[in-house]
Amino acid sequence: MESLISVIMPVRNAAGTVKAAVDSITHQTFRHFELIIINDGSTDDTGQVLNSCTDPRLTIVHQSHQGIAKSLNKALHLAKAPFIARMDADDIAAPGRLAAQYQYLQKHQDTGIVSCLVTFKGDINNQKGYFLYCQWINTLLSNHEMYVNRFTDSPLAHPTVLFRKEIIDDHGCYDESRLPEDYELWLRWMDKGVRFGKVNKELLTWSDLPGRLSRVHVNYGQREFYKVKARYLAKWAEKKYRHKLPDIWVWGWGKAVFQKSSYLQEYGLAIKGYIDVSTSTATPKKRKVIHYLQLPGPENTLVLSYVGDRLGKRKIHEFLVSRGYEEGVNFYMMA
Repeated sequence: MESLISVIMPVRNAAGTVKAAVDSITHQTFRHFELIIINDGSTDDTGQVLNSCTDPRLTIVHQSHQGIAKSLNKALHLAKAPFIARMDADDIAAPGRLAAQYQYLQKHQDTGIVSCLVTFKGDINNQKGYFLYCQWINTLLSNHEMYVNRFTDSPLAHPTVLFRKEIIDDHGCYDESRLPEDYELWLRWMDKGVRFGKVNKELLTWSDLPGRLSRVHVNYGQREFYKVKARYLAKWAEKKYRHKLPDIWVWGWGKAVFQKSSYLQEYGLAIKGYIDVSTSTATPKKRKVIHYLQLPGPENTLVLSYVGDRLGKRKIHEFLVSRGYEEGVNFYMMA
């Protein structure tokens, strides 16, 4: 049976969850797939659990610990199918996931990658941030919605995606340096004009376990995220403005905002000043601050909001729109 989809799954120390994850793929209604599993130096019983799986569509590679990006790239090198799906060892795919996403890409030939909605699995009280993140990405359905929100956070969950393998050939695979490899990939592909889609169904149960890489690994630290954001914002600005950058105003104040926005200047984006809601903000030398009502109009202005408070973000968004600003054109929510 010819494989139309290569499902790639990196695994490390997931003996308690990997069998259920594998079973959720082998029991898909879509049958024309191969599942490539890279056991990345597990020190628990993951290897034994995997070796007990007998489905002929599985390819299992055991290796010394090399990290998730290298494991993903090895799986991509082994993949034979024209479509690539991601899966993690602690998540559960709904039986119709691959079928729905394959049909979506068949119907939308201009789309390169499709995601789906997620069902949060975890302790909502103790892991409220991830729960709210799941709710947020589930509201971003169109290519436009994901594109304009790309600098807030990753607009889709990594283990939900199915994409055309040709995109890897055209725009490269996972970056193996110290950064969030999935988020960098989405920003790179968006920068290259790849269209994103999302099936409006919850087709993956996303488990938020304490050992999740995005919680514990240095590649997913705040510094790494904001550096990647600044890098691709600079690429966008260079394409849009070419000869003369607009005045860049950062909405927010304080040490955290200064740190997050400092990476802009590493990529040639000079900050004109900062926007605050208070008229009594003490202004250090070298930093200009204005009250938000003093903000110039959208002509020759780019506003970048680094305010993380959800209510504050909503009010800032509403204010900027009321002043004629357009998200994705002359303002972005960066946090």
